[in-house]
Amino acid sequence: MKKQETINTEVLVDLINQLSEISSWLAGEYTNIEGAHNRYQSFYVPVSDALKDFGINVEYNGYAYILEAVRIIIERNTYDVRLKTDVYPPIAAKYHLKNADCIEHNIRNAVSAAYRDNLRTPGANKMSRFHRKPTTKQFLMFLADYVRHSMYSTSSEELFAG
Repeated sequence: MKKQETINTEVLVDLINQLSEISSWLAGEYTNIEGAHNRYQSFYVPVSDALKDFGINVEYNGYAYILEAVRIIIERNTYDVRLKTDVYPPIAAKYHLKNADCIEHNIRNAVSAAYRDNLRTPGANKMSRFHRKPTTKQFLMFLADYVRHSMYSTSSEELFAG
């Protein structure tokens, strides 16, 4: 008897919404590509920009996981976030991973590499905000605040200068 696989409805709905937005753009309902961005796409642009500021490139395995972790933290809108129970399991489900430990490992490696790059070349990225290498939680919480301020204020640089 063949094992029946379950479909992740959240991922399916997300893909359908994105396809709907793209088809609307292709049908000429929008005058430019910016009108076709749904709330997910418009959220990831500031997070991607922030990751670039902190020296974390797409080439790191933890890049996508950091994007999702920051999204979850911002959506929860609280500082009382437990990474192992509130953040990593939904990411593991989205990426069809059985073990959420690899998520933490990949995020930690990306943060460590960016911090090392900044030590070798001071001022190379915004990791100089930290006086020592941040923990995964410290980095994700700081990044979530950084993104919140860049999305909702005109000058996040004034807030994080130093």
